Amino acid sequence: MAEMATSIANELLDHVLAVGSYTAPTSVEIGLSTTTVSADGTGITEPTWTGYAKQSVTFGAASSGAAANTGVVDFVHGGGATQTAVAAVLYDQAGNMLYFDNGMADTAVANGETLRFAIGDIDVTQA
Repeated sequence: MAEMATSIANELLDHVLAVGSYTAPTSVEIGLSTTTVSADGTGITEPTWTGYAKQSVTFGAASSGAAANTGVVDFVHGGGATQTAVAAVLYDQAGNMLYFDNGMADTAVANGETLRFAIGDIDVTQA
């Protein structure tokens, strides 16, 4: 994921600088957007095809400032018009945006097709 959400950046800064504490999510989900996402969480337009839902994603421990997904994540288009995913978004269990990536290749997904993130395809980096 290319960018951290502003809200999570503030939480982590407060935590690291002993201004506040941050509670880690109990789970992480990934969603898609058909529009460009902003760091403040605006601009997200999720696909509307039949069966679309955010998917659970797990990560391995970070190493060298990066972590990657440890399982395959599939988004199956179950009906409706072809839609193009232009961004991926990570959320906590409460639906708060954590990270987003507007740099993914625009991917048109038609009825019956699957957009797949293989193991290691979802990279979260911390600079």
